[in-house]
Amino acid sequence: MTTAHRPTWNPALASKDQGGNRAIAPSFSYSSRDLPGHKTLKVRQPGQNTLDEISQRNLKEELLLKEQKAKRKRLREDGEDSDEEPTKKPKLLEIDYSLDADDSESDNSSDESDSDSDSDDDEDEIRRELAKIKAERAAAQAQKAQEEKEASQVSEHEEALRQNPLLWQENNPSAVADYSLEKKWYEDVVFKNQSRDQPKHQKRFINDTVRNDFHRKFLNKYVH
Repeated sequence: MTTAHRPTWNPALASKDQGGNRAIAPSFSYSSRDLPGHKTLKVRQPGQNTLDEISQRNLKEELLLKEQKAKRKRLREDGEDSDEEPTKKPKLLEIDYSLDADDSESDNSSDESDSDSDSDDDEDEIRRELAKIKAERAAAQAQKAQEEKEASQVSEHEEALRQNPLLWQENNPSAVADYSLEKKWYEDVVFKNQSRDQPKHQKRFINDTVRNDFHRKFLNKYVH
């Protein structure tokens, strides 16, 4: 509900009577959320470890019983594990003893050394190839940047010479000198220089409402 229809004098008092005309006509309607609720504290019911129930129990004896029960359970589980262990067959690795141990070790070491040397040679070759490719790319990029710089310098020099007809004809005798100025993009538009030939009227001041220019212009426009 809006409070736009209520007066604003009482809220401006900044007292306990804020909120419209409560000081004049107090309202007896209350919201259900404003009503008092939960006026009593909840207490433990029987069976929820009340003080009387706890005072009648022997907590130390209960703790010892729980510890003994847990210990018996742990021993039972350990016994079951020990009974199951002999039934498991160990896995044996099949080893061929026909080969000499020294020969196998020497062969393995020689194979490993050969593979290591081959991998090292391959890595060195790959590094050299990468370095070569990087150097070629850097040289090509530097050459391209130098060419672009030279081309821009030449174009800037030619543009500066073209802007001065005398220098352009001096450097290029076969070229015809053009002394005409370039027109701006707005020179040939429709509404350019519309009031060039119109006479400019100089404003003057005459301290007479009958003979001043405004009065004469008004008469020419609306009377004559």
